[in-house]
Amino acid sequence: MKSSRFTAQHLWVAVILGSIGLAYLILLAARGQMQPELHPDSQEYLAFRWDSSNRGFGGIRTPGYPLVLQSCLRTLGIEAMPWLQSLAYVAAIVWIASALLRLGFSTAIVLAATIPLIPAIHLTYLAPSILSDSLGLSCSLATVAALLDHLATPSR
Repeated sequence: MKSSRFTAQHLWVAVILGSIGLAYLILLAARGQMQPELHPDSQEYLAFRWDSSNRGFGGIRTPGYPLVLQSCLRTLGIEAMPWLQSLAYVAAIVWIASALLRLGFSTAIVLAATIPLIPAIHLTYLAPSILSDSLGLSCSLATVAALLDHLATPSR
């Protein structure tokens, strides 16, 4: 049954998933796995040229990730980047769960489908990396969530 309403059930599922996500991130941090990891490609994002010769889209790197990275560096520091990337991932999972609930799936099915996504390879290996892959995966999940949400919206 499609529903345009958000209910206490949506909030409850969001709290459960958010709590599991936060607990997993705290576990990773306690194990020293939430430190930013630089890779060979990281330097290209850190030293992204914003001048007109690059034209933003003229090179191999688009300006989206460097913009997010530079904003984080200037406000919170590079240490916050793994946390921000992880929060984007968990938020996308919560959005998918909400859309599935709106599509009429039971809470048990939604939790069974989304909880395993939390300790997936993303949070353990991609989120600490200063690479566009992490936010790219989160944006992919958000796209799936948006499509599911659209399906859940009753036609007028």
